[in-house]
Amino acid sequence: MPSKELKKIISRWQDWLTLQRNCSEHTIQSYLSDLYIFLEYLSPKEEVGIPTLKQLDIKAFRNFFSIRAKKGISKTSIAREESAVRNFFKWLNENKILKNRNFHFQQ
Repeated sequence: MPSKELKKIISRWQDWLTLQRNCSEHTIQSYLSDLYIFLEYLSPKEEVGIPTLKQLDIKAFRNFFSIRAKKGISKTSIAREESAVRNFFKWLNENKILKNRNFHFQQ
């Protein structure tokens, strides 16, 4: 579950998706759901905050998507989940909220 601070940041990302990217409500809800599934994976019993996200390496992402595939989640759903998580981390980076040196995003 995300910390209070992270929930506020997610809300800002949601606003950006709505106002800047002009995403549909359905897309936004899907992205939020996908992101929360990922955050739950990172720490099912404790809050997840910016410090946790800063420490992630590429292995954490690969493990998450591998587990999702083993659970029988469709390839298209996994692709959307990956897009949501990648989009969120790219937005964090572009807005100087979080820079994780393990990931490189094209500007």
